Amino acid sequence: MRSFSTLARKRGFEVVITPGLTLASVEGASCTKSADEAEYESYLRCNIAGAAATYADVLEIQAQTRQSGPEEYREFVSAAAKQARAANPDVKVISGFRVRDVENIDDVAS
Repeated sequence: MRSFSTLARKRGFEVVITPGLTLASVEGASCTKSADEAEYESYLRCNIAGAAATYADVLEIQAQTRQSGPEEYREFVSAAAKQARAANPDVKVISGFRVRDVENIDDVAS
């Protein structure tokens, strides 16, 4: 992320980072998902939003999987945003949201 953000800024771009919830499940990750926790729990425990925000101008929290419960969505986004702002008080935080319950490739292919 550091190399990417340095290069992007040198070229005059704003840095937008959108780390996925499954990063703690990637082989070789420095912080990994425990067998008994959900992806969003390891995302928070591993401070993925904070790590990404260190290098970002804009951080998107990919919270789509939490949107079926408004309270769960709010709690997750709030916790991740808090981590992000602790790492970089100037970061702009946005969160992802699906407009449909089911995604279909035909929706974007036409």
